[in-house]
Amino acid sequence: MLVNTMSFFLGAGAVAAAFYFFNKNASNDVEQRSYTTARRSEGRNIRKVIRVSHGDVASALSAPSPKIVVFSATWCGHCKQLSPQLTKAKRRIATPIYKVNMSKAPEKLMKKLRLKGFPTIYGYSANGKKREYNGERTADLIVKFAETLN
Repeated sequence: MLVNTMSFFLGAGAVAAAFYFFNKNASNDVEQRSYTTARRSEGRNIRKVIRVSHGDVASALSAPSPKIVVFSATWCGHCKQLSPQLTKAKRRIATPIYKVNMSKAPEKLMKKLRLKGFPTIYGYSANGKKREYNGERTADLIVKFAETLN
C-alpha cells in the first residue's frame, strides 16, 4: 500500500511539474504575441510585407506615401523569387511594401494599372509621384530604391 501511495504522489508531482513547465512557456508565448499585437495596433507593422488582393488594390494605392507597391501573380516564377527579397528588404526599411496578388485580376484592371508583366514594382514618393523600379530584384537594391522615395 505504501508503494502505491508513493507512486501516486510521484505521479501527481510529475504531472504538476509538467503543468508548471508548459504553463510557464505558454505565458511567455502569450506575452510575446501581445507585444507583437500591440506593435501592429500602433500602426508600426515593421517587418511584414502587406499582402493585398486585386480587389483591394485601391486601399494599397490610397495608403499614405512613401510606399512600394509590387504587383505579382502566384504562378509567376520571377515573383516567387522576389518574395524572399521583399521580406529581407522590409526588415531593413520603414517604408511600407504592399504586394498585390493579380493572379485573378480582370484584364480591364491590368490595363488601367498599365501592367505589362510580373512582377511590376512601383514606388510612390512622399509628394505622390509614381516611379517604376526596373533594377535587379535584390533586397539591397530595393532598400536603396525605398530610400530615394523619402
